[in-house]
Amino acid sequence: MNQQIAEQPSNEEDGINFGQVIDFLSGEWKRLAIGAAVGLVLGFGGWFGFASYKAESVLINNGAISFMSWRNLQKNLPLLAAQLLATKQVKPTEEAQYARMSNQAWWTKSVVPTYSLTKADTKDLASISKDIQEAGGSTILNLVVSASGSSSEAALANVDVATQFIKQGSAYLSIKAMLNGYESQVQNFDADLQKKILDAEVELKFLRERAHNLEVLRQRFPANAAVSSQQVVDLNDSNAKFMPISTQLVAVNTDINNTVQSLQRMRDQLAQMKVLRQFVEQAKPLVDKENNGLALLDGMLKIETSLRQDVAPEDTNALQMLNTLEASLTGTRTSFMKSLDTDLKPQVGRSGPLAPAAGGLLGGALLMLLVGLGQRFWFVYKAKGV
Repeated sequence: MNQQIAEQPSNEEDGINFGQVIDFLSGEWKRLAIGAAVGLVLGFGGWFGFASYKAESVLINNGAISFMSWRNLQKNLPLLAAQLLATKQVKPTEEAQYARMSNQAWWTKSVVPTYSLTKADTKDLASISKDIQEAGGSTILNLVVSASGSSSEAALANVDVATQFIKQGSAYLSIKAMLNGYESQVQNFDADLQKKILDAEVELKFLRERAHNLEVLRQRFPANAAVSSQQVVDLNDSNAKFMPISTQLVAVNTDINNTVQSLQRMRDQLAQMKVLRQFVEQAKPLVDKENNGLALLDGMLKIETSLRQDVAPEDTNALQMLNTLEASLTGTRTSFMKSLDTDLKPQVGRSGPLAPAAGGLLGGALLMLLVGLGQRFWFVYKAKGV
């Protein structure tokens, strides 16, 4: 090659013309191919070294999570994960995954809800009323949960942690909101009910005194008491005092009976609130200790069973409240255990960009090209200087 360069005419311009470049590329294709192959191997090596495994699981939703509740869970589940990490309530092997789940962005990227109607479906069903579309389109069919790991086993373990946390965390937040509602009901409803009972007792006393006075008037004026027909009377009407005494007596006794019935209902409600207060007082410490929503529901059902054992069979008020609690807790437990579950095994595969492989291929070929061109220029200028 040096001999060819030396034999070139001395008046040739410095540099290499286009024809020489073509000749160089055609003569150096083997070197370029070797460089590209080496770069491709190194690129794939980098891809295998840095790419991770990704596992994907489908969490079937049969009514356990609605559209609005999912919006709420998307905000509260990351906070719950962060709280569990901060209070050291997470297994050491699960801390990394809980750290990812404590990030709001992870939920947007890794937990994707599937709705019954997509935007394309809505266009195709334009003839259906808007109310029906919105009602059906907001139904969540399932949640597609994905998690990554350095190996297939790690990815599968992480996606299992994520799906279990969604079930347990959603149940925990649901039962905690339910208990907060019960506590507010006990505090507010109890005080309001006591006031209503006192007002009704005062009114009942007034009505009975009025009935007594009407009886006295009927004895004093027997001619006014007899009437051929009765009619409805409003005792608050200013003209009621001019009605026959027997008519006023019927009206006041009707009001007395209604007030007595109302008082009995309120006293029954007060007895039910007493049972609900006992349940709340025993359930609150359990919420502070147990972060697994499904286990928390089991513990609350045990509290309900314990309270039921202390209730007499004839105490219908207490039994009615306990039946309401049992139905609510059992329904929530069934929703998150049976209506939110995985029917199929998670799928796992490699994830990561193929850019390292493509970059290695191009980089290796470019490197060998630059080496060859550098040698070519070196030989040319060395010959010029001789």
